[in-house]
Amino acid sequence: MNQAESTLGLMPASADRPGSAQQLAVRGLGLEPRTALLALLLINLVALSFRSHIALYLMATLTLIALATTGHRKVFITMLLVIVICLMLSHFLPLLFQGTLAAFFAAIAFWFARFGITIATGAYLLFTMTAGDLISTLYRLRAPTFLAVPLTVLVRYLPGARQEIIAINEAMSLRGIPIHPAALVRHPMRTVEYLVVPLLVSASRLADDLTASGLVRGLGGKAQPTPLRESHFGWSDAIALVLVLGIFGFAVWNQLGL
Repeated sequence: MNQAESTLGLMPASADRPGSAQQLAVRGLGLEPRTALLALLLINLVALSFRSHIALYLMATLTLIALATTGHRKVFITMLLVIVICLMLSHFLPLLFQGTLAAFFAAIAFWFARFGITIATGAYLLFTMTAGDLISTLYRLRAPTFLAVPLTVLVRYLPGARQEIIAINEAMSLRGIPIHPAALVRHPMRTVEYLVVPLLVSASRLADDLTASGLVRGLGGKAQPTPLRESHFGWSDAIALVLVLGIFGFAVWNQLGL
């Protein structure tokens, strides 16, 4: 199944580097962008707005399965450990220990797990959807320009920012200034300074590149872009919608006490 790729792809010269959004969007479940956006909305609603633990566990399972299909093992393992450990702590800490401190850490783990699910869902979309996919979908949904343009720039900006952080880390390592968790604990202010100041400079340059790229491609104009590849609703979309809508319906039913 092909995904729509708009002519407004916002792809500056740095997009040809390994790890760019255009190259990352080749794996996953092959969901149509509108299906993926609807799933993102419903999963976030269940994770942050409903009390049903069963619905939460099911949504977490679906999210992690989808993230595993992208081929990003480190991200998948990290999110798997965060979500599973936080869910276990939120459930077992109050049972094993009594007192305010246990309840406090259980509450923190509870919300870390829920936000971890939303972050994992967002990561899946970033890995499988390009800026062209997103803006083509938003135009199809008749989304206003003030919503479509920032979301498109955000999707294109994040992979570039990731590459800049990696480049800064490598440059600092060559100068004998390591930037890693241990250094952050020992010298937090110095480590943040060495990372944030170069990142702000490169972020400004990257924002200028994206602005110029968007203006050349007519981003924000009145004309609707022509998709280079049309997307179609397939079996994977149908299965995903049935599962997500079913879990969402169960969460609503449980919330209303029916």
